[in-house]
Amino acid sequence: MKKRFISIFLCVCFTLALFSSCKSKNKYDTIRFPISSDPLCLDPQIAVGTPANIVINNCFEGLVRIGEGGKIIPGVAKSWSVSSDSLTYTFNLRTDAKWFLPKDLEDTLGEDYEKTFDDRVTANDFVFALKRAIDPNTNAPNATTLYAIKNAQEIHSGNMSVDKLGVTAIDKYTLQIKLDYSSLNFLSVLSTPIAMPCSEAFFEKTSGRYGLSTKLLICNGPFYLRVWEKDTKLFLGASKTYKGNDKVVPTGVRLIVNPDSTTYFSNLTGEGYDAAPISFNDVSSLPSDMNFKTDEYKNIVWSLCFNNNSSFLSNEDFRLALCHSTNLSVMQSKSSTKAEGIVPSSCSIVPGVSYRAGSNVITLSNYDVDLAKNYWKKYIDAENSPEITLSLLCVEEHKTLIKKLIQDWQDVFGIEFSVSIVTMEKSELKKRIYNGNYELAFAPVFADEFLASEFLNRFGTGSFGNVANYSSPTYDAMLENIRKAKDKDSLLSMCKEAEKHLINDGIIFPVYFENSYITVNANVEGLYFYPSGENVTFIKAHHKS
Repeated sequence: MKKRFISIFLCVCFTLALFSSCKSKNKYDTIRFPISSDPLCLDPQIAVGTPANIVINNCFEGLVRIGEGGKIIPGVAKSWSVSSDSLTYTFNLRTDAKWFLPKDLEDTLGEDYEKTFDDRVTANDFVFALKRAIDPNTNAPNATTLYAIKNAQEIHSGNMSVDKLGVTAIDKYTLQIKLDYSSLNFLSVLSTPIAMPCSEAFFEKTSGRYGLSTKLLICNGPFYLRVWEKDTKLFLGASKTYKGNDKVVPTGVRLIVNPDSTTYFSNLTGEGYDAAPISFNDVSSLPSDMNFKTDEYKNIVWSLCFNNNSSFLSNEDFRLALCHSTNLSVMQSKSSTKAEGIVPSSCSIVPGVSYRAGSNVITLSNYDVDLAKNYWKKYIDAENSPEITLSLLCVEEHKTLIKKLIQDWQDVFGIEFSVSIVTMEKSELKKRIYNGNYELAFAPVFADEFLASEFLNRFGTGSFGNVANYSSPTYDAMLENIRKAKDKDSLLSMCKEAEKHLINDGIIFPVYFENSYITVNANVEGLYFYPSGENVTFIKAHHKS
């Protein structure tokens, strides 16, 4: 009886120890991170927004990847060569790259799919993806970033068949891409979601619903989409078939959907999150008895944004009248850093080289009441609009300075000029301007991109993130020149010219720079954030033992 009791006792202890060990291991291996919203779609060719990009960049792998410091490192392509004229890229793909096939794809692929579906990632997967991205029927928001590829612009404009795109599978594991012109940052573009591979066989099975659920997506990156509970969480499981340069360390990543950024701090200090973006005030409030590592990213420019879809603000004279009657000293505080232009400091001209290096400062519109009145008179004479009524969106903390700004405007333009103030949370403000649901706004413009050329591209006609809804053939031509820049110096000069154009045309009025902050629990290692701070790689992330 005694021996039986001891045996039972030991079994219970062993079970408890095993349970404790499993719990500890799960906590050790699972990384928890908040995202501001639920992705609408995870189809890499059409998905947009930071939450979707975080998932895609961790669940997919392109020909190349972005490593620490923004450097280009191998992805599915183990090596590549470039012709002497920089117009032909030849990529040699890994032969062990695989699509991860979850256990519940019968509804999509049919019975026995694990035996019948070819899970190899091949050159054809990249050919199909790039053709999808350029096909005008796909309506890919970032298709213009691929315009360097031979015939891409003509195809995207509907003037040529997509079969003429300069991408060819030489064999199963060799991909060739021909360009119309050399592109300094072409490899960087190939690291972005729009250039991720897509299995044509799987895509066709989804019947137009690719990327809308876990059963309608297969991944070739370090992780796969294991769970997607809408508006609640996404769980990325470690891929057992991934054979890239780096070993996948965590067993999974839990992305918690939380639109209320004001709660990130309490979740971080309360051990709900392993890392989170928090405000400057929260950084200064971090408990001294808790270990955290905080990095800052100069990726925000607070700006007056003018919606060009507004009947009033579509007029250039109207916008310039507002710009030249805006006193920056009213808008800035002692703690703020005056904006050096529209492009945030986090952006690089080429990977590893800051766009703002070398005193690259753009002159902003000067405060000149007489000049403002001249523009105002030109507008009134042309439009015959004696009474102006607008709304201006801002956060509550800026309401007082916005009132002073509006008073200054009314002193210049008269009492017929009326602006109502609408306050809201920063997250809602950001959403409103990116959706174009506003007239005037004093809002933070974030750099999701880490290259200045990509940031400037968002103001091109029809581009995603075009917060001003701006459309200008002149500016679009500038973007085309930027894409064709042959060296760093000419690229810098062209980007500065485009930035000046946006300011001189009164498209957006930058006021001051602001840093964002990401704090990581000191018990967590291996998290890598892109230079913009708006994207994160989890492949090496883990808790210290």
